[in-house]
Amino acid sequence: MVILEKSKLEDRYKLLQMLQNPTAVVNAHGDVRAANDAFSALLSTNISYEASVFGETFKNCHNVSFHSWVLDQEFGSTKDSRTIVLELDDATQAFSICPFETGSQNVEFLIERCSLCDADIRLQYLLRHLEHGIWDYDVSKEIFNVTNAWKRMRGFNEKDDVNEEDPNWLNDIHPEDREDLQGLFEGQIAGESRKLELQYRRWHRIEKRWVWILCQAGVMQYSSDGKPRHIVGTDTDITELKRVEFELKQLHNKTRLAIAASEMGLFEFDYAKNKVFWDDRMLEIYGVKDRENEREGDYWASRIHPDDLAETLSKTEQVQVGVDLNADYRILRTDGETRYIRSKAQFIPDAGDKGMLIGVNIDVTDDVERSKELEQMREKLVYESRHDSLTGLANRRLLDAKLDEISASMDDNEHVGILSFDLDHFKAANDRFGHAVGDDLLRQAATLLAELCGEKMLVCRLGGDEFVALSGPQKEKPDFADLAATIIRRFSSPFSVGDHYCKIGVSVGSAVVSGKELNKDALLVEADRALYAAKAAGRNCFRELVANKDLETPRHDPKRPASIA
Repeated sequence: MVILEKSKLEDRYKLLQMLQNPTAVVNAHGDVRAANDAFSALLSTNISYEASVFGETFKNCHNVSFHSWVLDQEFGSTKDSRTIVLELDDATQAFSICPFETGSQNVEFLIERCSLCDADIRLQYLLRHLEHGIWDYDVSKEIFNVTNAWKRMRGFNEKDDVNEEDPNWLNDIHPEDREDLQGLFEGQIAGESRKLELQYRRWHRIEKRWVWILCQAGVMQYSSDGKPRHIVGTDTDITELKRVEFELKQLHNKTRLAIAASEMGLFEFDYAKNKVFWDDRMLEIYGVKDRENEREGDYWASRIHPDDLAETLSKTEQVQVGVDLNADYRILRTDGETRYIRSKAQFIPDAGDKGMLIGVNIDVTDDVERSKELEQMREKLVYESRHDSLTGLANRRLLDAKLDEISASMDDNEHVGILSFDLDHFKAANDRFGHAVGDDLLRQAATLLAELCGEKMLVCRLGGDEFVALSGPQKEKPDFADLAATIIRRFSSPFSVGDHYCKIGVSVGSAVVSGKELNKDALLVEADRALYAAKAAGRNCFRELVANKDLETPRHDPKRPASIA
């Protein structure tokens, strides 16, 4: 077995460590002369400089058995990936396994021969197929060796000698990046640091634009005085990544601005740690003064109103099965104040069985209070539209709505009755004592009618001194004679209005309809006919309309005539 000098092996090992892909250097006998950590991990073994991994399987690297052997190996994920093998001439051979997805289940090999210098393994040849710009700087000679990818990245022609370019190369570096780049590079040359990593912008000579470059470099070899002798680096064009990063930053800033403007509080709950992070706005919403953003996971539940706790927690249990959290609930702040909260959140799974619940809380207390006020105003408007403003009784609109409701649901064996009232001598009292007295008299009359008719009847003021009372629907046919007599008797007593006593009376008429043939307009007309008959009979009396008959006078009516045609 041919053993390379230890110093050369170490140089090549350092060189290979610069590569991210699994890479090894072997000789014609299949002996591994150097390998990076990625290659060692791929074979699940630690490779020393002199270890013979391939053994006697292929004495000649050009023999097809070499490729067959690699094909038969279990290289982890590379079994289902495409593999590039770089096979080198002379006594030193190198190959690199570079997996990337192709969708094929068979491993394919691209064999390419590359002649390298016997004294040095140059990184630019080993990675000639990569788009990374590779460079090697000889510190003592001040000479750069660069790959064509390095040149293309900056707009050079492949035949250009970068060492003959303008020595003022810093002029191509963005003004904001020159000082940092120059300082780090000079510091590495001086031996201040073994590795450096920097992002900077350089002017593209052909495309006339700034290119973002990620530079990663390390000292590969030191001279006898401890100073760096060779520095090797890789340059990567990250312009597209920086563009995406800038757009994400813009989106983040816009999101933060929108959140700040909306006064939403952000939270993140970690299921694995049972910890929750609240931003400052969340602490403000919940009235927390200690300014501790990270809290125990059950703290949030301790602040939910007891009446809302069970329902709210049941909703949070659904998020891990893909249901977003949308919940409105009340909280009890630390100062005892009740606030209304709207919570929206989404579950973000991790690689395991846990994950994060990320969402916002919005204090909607003001909106809820405004909604309550608007609802109260709406209810007030509805009430006022259906009630008489003077007496507080139902008006014609509410009466019509009630009759429509009854008509839609009335059965054949049900009955509906209506009483119609007209105050006798009201106009005379109103003209004599004035409208204020007249209004007070109407209010007292309305109160008395509502009291005598009871809660089961709907008492309405139709206008002026006209009132009605609706009864039913009910199974028994209503008999209004006794009620009408009571009302007439009570209205015969004088009403005390301020300093005045007003003596009025009331005429009463009624109509009854049975079955589904309810016609609200006809029913009111028939009740009015009965009322007019009562007024025609001398007022202060009661008449009712009976089916298949004309108007009938109750037997106890003192003004009952001998016959009514």
